[in-house]
Amino acid sequence: MNLRYCIIKGNMRKKKPVDACKRTLRNRIHSIDIKRDSFENSSAFILRVSFKKMIDRRITNHLSFLS
Repeated sequence: MNLRYCIIKGNMRKKKPVDACKRTLRNRIHSIDIKRDSFENSSAFILRVSFKKMIDRRITNHLSFLS
């Protein structure tokens, strides 16, 4: 299954999620939007990663481990 974007939830206390995301996908990313997730706690975030082309779901599964 191919995706145009994925949403990643994680925690800011760990390493910088945007940098890890960019390293993993390099030239496939179109944009990354980051939002604070106010429901859980102040350090939680939601990343919405848009891709230039459709991307395989297995790659996005790997991304969720980064968060």
